Amino acid sequence: MKKVLVTGATGDIGSAIVQEFANNGYYVYIHYGKNEAKAQELLRQIDNQGEILSFDMSDKTAIKEALANVEVDVLVNNAGIIKDNLFFFMSDEEWEDVINVNLNGMFYVTKAIAPKMIAQKSGSIVNVTSVSGVAGNAGQANYSASKGGVIALTKTLCLELAR
Repeated sequence: MKKVLVTGATGDIGSAIVQEFANNGYYVYIHYGKNEAKAQELLRQIDNQGEILSFDMSDKTAIKEALANVEVDVLVNNAGIIKDNLFFFMSDEEWEDVINVNLNGMFYVTKAIAPKMIAQKSGSIVNVTSVSGVAGNAGQANYSASKGGVIALTKTLCLELAR
């Protein structure tokens, strides 16, 4: 049975991704950060065709520990947060929280999973981003920067893996 890890699985987009993979016969690792009840309900909805993983997307040590023994055929980097504020009023914490979850978290999850894919010479990585990462959006300097970073990192990974 093929396996997939979906980060940010308890949000609206993540839940739909989980359902789609489960409907197509995948064993689904359902990642959540805070909403265990939603993760449990999602697991029940897919007839326990998977398991739940919890880790803080902004904590690289927690990510490495949680994923040390996880091997998947597909990684969907979907986790993300929004803390909107106009640039000149944005706190350091609002900036850092969004960058740490949306960009750094994706980096550390991919670093934990990709070597196993490379060793087995197969696998797919899907990075969920936003048009805000291309065009920017007022009040979303942190979110736009994080999603723009995901786009650039994805392009770089494609170039490196093509070698």
